[in-house]
Amino acid sequence: MKYKIRVFNKNTNKEAMSIDEVFESIEAAEAEIDRLKASLSQDLQFVKIPVKQ
Repeated sequence: MKYKIRVFNKNTNKEAMSIDEVFESIEAAEAEIDRLKASLSQDLQFVKIPVKQ
């Protein structure tokens, strides 16, 4: 299954940024989330969204 990542401000429903890339696996999406967490604010929440094929 493929996944997209959505990034929200913590404790809100406001989307903080848009990531258009589609990841081929959940592991690839999690690796990207780890990379983003290291470089972005800690006030963000990352959500993996399955993409229908």
